[in-house]
Amino acid sequence: MDSYSYYVEDDGEEIVYNFTTTEATYSVYFRPNEYTKYLESYPHLLRAAYGFGFFQFPHTSGSKIRPDAKIQYTIDTIILDFFSTQDNNTVLLYHCDYSDGRQDSRSCKFKKWYSSSSARATIKKHEINIETKDGKGDITNHYIGYLSPYVNSEIDIAHQEFDDFSATLADENK
Repeated sequence: MDSYSYYVEDDGEEIVYNFTTTEATYSVYFRPNEYTKYLESYPHLLRAAYGFGFFQFPHTSGSKIRPDAKIQYTIDTIILDFFSTQDNNTVLLYHCDYSDGRQDSRSCKFKKWYSSSSARATIKKHEINIETKDGKGDITNHYIGYLSPYVNSEIDIAHQEFDDFSATLADENK
């Protein structure tokens, strides 16, 4: 399958890949300092991690975007392109947006995309769910995870630091 054409912007603070479909414009970002304040105790992730995410801007306000497999393929292609420009020990950290309560759906969609992606042969995905309570006792699920090339010689260190980091977040929010 072909991907949508995309272009890259790098302003020194973040790297953004942009592409447009008939229904929306998409931005896929990689931010080296996205999680810096949370990773001070995790030297490998502090050095090797980028915040990763993507969002869409529908062409028509309030419109629902129809499923389009080419979007998934384009994001796969962008991730592979990004990794090809980085050190093999790079790790992409992500946190499914929870602001509208649809984080469960986002996590499921990302899992489905990954399971059908040809990139899964070269990129490891690891995700966990952290439950947090607000002041009223309401529970919110947070899906956080990482992507990293299997050729990452420090993948075990990244995995351990990520799990330790996740456990710290979970303990702080109980």
